[in-house]
Amino acid sequence: MSIELPNTGNIKAAVVVGGHGYDVPGFKALFDSLEGVDWYLQDIDNWAGSPVADQYDVFVFYHMVAWGVWSLRPDMQERIDTVNRQIGSTDQGWFVWHHALLSFPESPAFDRVCNSTDRTLKKPGRFTPRIDMNVHVESRDHPVTAGVEDFAISGEGFLLPACGPDSTVLLTHDHAGNIPSLAWCHQLDRSRVLCWQSGHDATEWTNPSFKRIFQQGMEWLARRR
Repeated sequence: MSIELPNTGNIKAAVVVGGHGYDVPGFKALFDSLEGVDWYLQDIDNWAGSPVADQYDVFVFYHMVAWGVWSLRPDMQERIDTVNRQIGSTDQGWFVWHHALLSFPESPAFDRVCNSTDRTLKKPGRFTPRIDMNVHVESRDHPVTAGVEDFAISGEGFLLPACGPDSTVLLTHDHAGNIPSLAWCHQLDRSRVLCWQSGHDATEWTNPSFKRIFQQGMEWLARRR
């Protein structure tokens, strides 16, 4: 028996972590600062087997399932793959954030979610621990980036290929060591999907422009914008 999620009128967000460490207090501070969002932290097994999955408005992927092992339980692998292939079948929103872009690198289903391929850092020169970027807002009229001016930020660099051509590119930047399409969104069947490479630590999470985009992104994914 599972408990119904409280009906507070807020956005209900499942925040999925695992496979990579992170600043727990800073992460909690970021999500607690979001207006109108009730967030539920969970690992990938709980996400894939959730009895209340249909009650969430948004799923935030911050996991890094990129090591060839998806779960501590081998019997969950098929379940996780099944749920991945079902993404897009509902009106729920999906946020693929930072190192989650590297998850399931050999999965065509997750390539579709990201609208991107060759999502791996297991090639020379693809990872830089810290880069300084001047970020350019490409889509100033999009609900995710509305009202945001160009800004500077510092974070990890993932030198990945650009997103697919049927994406809306939201943010670009001026550093040669990072994916050229810093943030993008697309429609996957019935679902809105937002992908954003920035977001390794509190250096980025506390940036006012980052926080505004994050807030508006959650609202857009939940169809509140």
